[in-house]
Amino acid sequence: MPTDNLVTGLCCTTTAYEFQHFLKALYFSEWKHMLWDSQTSIVLADPNVMSDYKVHESISGRYLSYGIIDGLSVVEIVGRKAKLPDATKLVVYTSGTTGKPKGVPWNATMLEYQVNTLCDAWRWSKHDCILHVLPLHHIHALICPLAVGATVRFSTPKPADIINNIMSDETITVFMSVPTVYTRLIAYYKTLEKNEQLKVSCRLKRFRLFVCGSAPLPKNVFREWESITCHKILERYGMTETGMVLSNEYDKRVCGSVGYPLKNTLIKIVDEEGKEGASGQLMVKGPGVFQGNNDGVFENGWFKTGDQVEMTTDGVVIKGRPIDIIKSGGYKISAIELENLLVENPLIEECAIVGMPDAEMGEKVVCFYKSKNGLEIDGLREFCLEKMGNYKIPKEFRRVKELPRNVMGKVNKKQLKELKG
Repeated sequence: MPTDNLVTGLCCTTTAYEFQHFLKALYFSEWKHMLWDSQTSIVLADPNVMSDYKVHESISGRYLSYGIIDGLSVVEIVGRKAKLPDATKLVVYTSGTTGKPKGVPWNATMLEYQVNTLCDAWRWSKHDCILHVLPLHHIHALICPLAVGATVRFSTPKPADIINNIMSDETITVFMSVPTVYTRLIAYYKTLEKNEQLKVSCRLKRFRLFVCGSAPLPKNVFREWESITCHKILERYGMTETGMVLSNEYDKRVCGSVGYPLKNTLIKIVDEEGKEGASGQLMVKGPGVFQGNNDGVFENGWFKTGDQVEMTTDGVVIKGRPIDIIKSGGYKISAIELENLLVENPLIEECAIVGMPDAEMGEKVVCFYKSKNGLEIDGLREFCLEKMGNYKIPKEFRRVKELPRNVMGKVNKKQLKELKG
């Protein structure tokens, strides 16, 4: 239960134990990797979860021993003791988009900085109530409301469940999620009868704040959400290793931008030659950045995010990770830019652009899309001709039932690139 998770975390962070949360949605191989990598000494879980993973059958006697204490399953790693930094209070694992999930140690200073900075920037108060639909290791959506005495309600990420919770609880004022959830909420809203749409729209207009992150928010989703709720979604940028780094201003939210550095956080943008400029890789320094010693992730004290960005007059615009920059025929093409343009097609529900190996071009642009009616869409090349230069137009359009995603809802482009034509 969410409350058990929170109480356990508080107990750990106020004692000598480090706390981490494992998602049931992970595959067993990922769960097992995290247990061993983190050198966990105790695991608390619902007995049904342990049964689902068959922990006692799969790794008992090799890594783990299994037992029940007061109705909770307890798994102990035999002969292993944690060797984490003394100040570590929390270990959060990355989503594993670019490789195996990595454990990131958070100390008390990092936690305090995140709470104080975000409570100030996003104006948290004890009067807020957030509807939480994300995995429970989201620091800003759990610890911030706890710090100010706000309320947290929980829901599954299914659109119908979210709307039902919102309509049945007038106290909910804050909602934070990822682009996938906002996209599906809009699609669900459109299936409602006109009178139901009016009720939902009126209720959503009474919210205080909508926040989105973890992946770039398509511009059409930003605009459609504003038309339904009269609210501009506040976009932000952060990582497990850095906490929240960038955010739109509370009173000035710009479509397509993740805003400016939060208080006491420094950023710089570096090109491939290491020169600072307006376009390149985002690098971060500040009290929210983890004190890691992983080879290659720091350069002269600056954390290398791996994300390509551009500084504009409206703040930082995310261009994507290296996998989102397609090198084709001598051009560098932003997959995110093309995705934003293609979802303007009224028949496309969502899409992902990837670069596939090509003997002539180096990489060719390929579009994977999910259509709203489940059918092939004709005329996509002609649609693109009106939106972008010829060299950017996808060479292939492939319809899929669903885009593969990780537990955070991010599209798994590595998996898409492995699909055969």
